[in-house]
Amino acid sequence: MAALAYPPLLTQANWERQAGAVAKARAVTLGAELKALEKCWQAVDFATVEVARLTKVAEVQACIGKLEGEFNKLVRAAFDQTRGVQDAAARVDAQFRKDPGAKAALQAATTVARVAAEQREALMRRYLEARDAAAKRLEELEGDALKTAKKVEPPSPERRRLIARVKDQFRIVKNRPDVKVEYLLCIGRESAAAYLGPTASDSQRPLLTKALKGDTGLKFYRGACIWEEGGYTFVGPRMSTTLARRIQDGIMDLTGTRYRVRAHEPE
Repeated sequence: MAALAYPPLLTQANWERQAGAVAKARAVTLGAELKALEKCWQAVDFATVEVARLTKVAEVQACIGKLEGEFNKLVRAAFDQTRGVQDAAARVDAQFRKDPGAKAALQAATTVARVAAEQREALMRRYLEARDAAAKRLEELEGDALKTAKKVEPPSPERRRLIARVKDQFRIVKNRPDVKVEYLLCIGRESAAAYLGPTASDSQRPLLTKALKGDTGLKFYRGACIWEEGGYTFVGPRMSTTLARRIQDGIMDLTGTRYRVRAHEPE
């Protein structure tokens, strides 16, 4: 993925050249904010999260982990710094608005604020594109792996029932926020399975246990499933980002589809 070019209009040198004496005024911090923004921007290297050439599921999963972790922090830092630039530009406008000799500086500050806003949107758009590309690539590789894997036995009646429940209830979660959907999760040492419905109780435990036949160390979790931040979010006691990955892998193993899954405790 090509780098997101840094516009010359947002450099400290350009601002000082355009603003002249105003840029050197003691209370004017726009130059320093622009210098900080350029440093943040240079740290965001989209080439490090390029997935088009990756050929292994583990590699793409590692890239997704980076996108959601350290790379996300770099993007957020640059994103927030554009606001710092805009705030500094606004202070220039407030301080020199009535100064007839500061016309060029005011125009330059206005331009800086506008371009900073445009770049903030472009940065977030590029980040979301990178995240979507990684998710799509992972789905492609996992789909290829399923096609080339050895033929397996048809799913058991219990697993077929859970597959239907997940697909049906996920459609409701995404499209009908007014309808409550509960879950009962069963997570073992090797895999995981989920029952979803208007209500989910301990009466579904035998179904989940049979679906994970052969697995050990089974633990059960109950709560509500909601659509949040573009993903299916399991909210309930003891939920965490670590469990989210287990749930996502379990549903992928069950349905053959990788859904974006999140998990956290009630706020």
